[in-house]
Amino acid sequence: MLTTPGYSVADLPDLHGRVALVTGANTGVGLEVAHHLARANATVVLACRDTLKCERAASQVRAGSRAAVSALHLDLNDLRSVADAAAAFKRQHHRSLHILVLNAGVATQLPTALTTDGVERTFQVAQLYIIDQLGSI
Repeated sequence: MLTTPGYSVADLPDLHGRVALVTGANTGVGLEVAHHLARANATVVLACRDTLKCERAASQVRAGSRAAVSALHLDLNDLRSVADAAAAFKRQHHRSLHILVLNAGVATQLPTALTTDGVERTFQVAQLYIIDQLGSI
């Protein structure tokens, strides 16, 4: 793994009182980031397309820390799901978002695939939701 000389996850400050949202957090880099944020005492929200996998991942993260960890359904292929997730987040966390980790994404689709909103899938999942809803948190 590439690292910047002199930096390690041990250098994370205590994040108590901070709320972090990590997209695509049920596996890979997103799950690893969620673990580290929780170990640093942040309140961590895992936002994933597959609710069951998200709940399982949240349980894993919760088991390794004393932080508040929750799962949030977020399907970036559907802007209605994005709006619903943003509204649920606002209700639960009173608009407090301190850390946003935009990890979710899809590989380029060949042939081109469209979302339920009629937008090219890679663009919507990687970019459009930021503009649509999350910026209003």
